[in-house]
Amino acid sequence: MHPIAEYRRARGLTQNMLAKKLETNLNQIQRWESGVTPRAPALLRLAEALGVDSLALDRELRATKPASAPAEKVIAEAKGVAIS
Repeated sequence: MHPIAEYRRARGLTQNMLAKKLETNLNQIQRWESGVTPRAPALLRLAEALGVDSLALDRELRATKPASAPAEKVIAEAKGVAIS
């Protein structure tokens, strides 16, 4: 489960309740819970609403993102070329 959803549920909030608390819409909460990282101002408000430290939340969100391969490797693989 995504960290934002975990914190939200632990506080007994629905997505709608969190959206209202943050004065945003349900779609925005759903995007965040599907892996889109909130921008800094939204992250600060989100952390406050969830009662967590904003830096800790940011680190946790970054840790859940899959590591991306360097662009050179991705392009080479798409072209069927092996690189070391």
